[in-house]
Amino acid sequence: MNDLLLGIDEDLPGCDDLQTGDGDFKTGESTLQHQRHLLLCEKNDYKENPTIGVGLFGFLLDEGVEDLFRTINIEFSRDGMTVQELAIANGKLNIDANY
Repeated sequence: MNDLLLGIDEDLPGCDDLQTGDGDFKTGESTLQHQRHLLLCEKNDYKENPTIGVGLFGFLLDEGVEDLFRTINIEFSRDGMTVQELAIANGKLNIDANY
């Protein structure tokens, strides 16, 4: 999926900023960017659609990953993605999902 690209603002850690170049906004492949936002945002973070968001940090203390994987599947599917695989390996969350 192509969309406006966001980047990390060095002056404001944790904040995304629009990428610019040649006097215009940059566009490009944005699937990973959309996945990141869905994973990190909590319910009610977006006024326009208050029911979206995985709320990844809320799952940090859970012993199992079933609820997390179910929530990711639901939220990514609602956004139009097809989730092929979800796994945790070597402490990293691996997601294979595309529009």
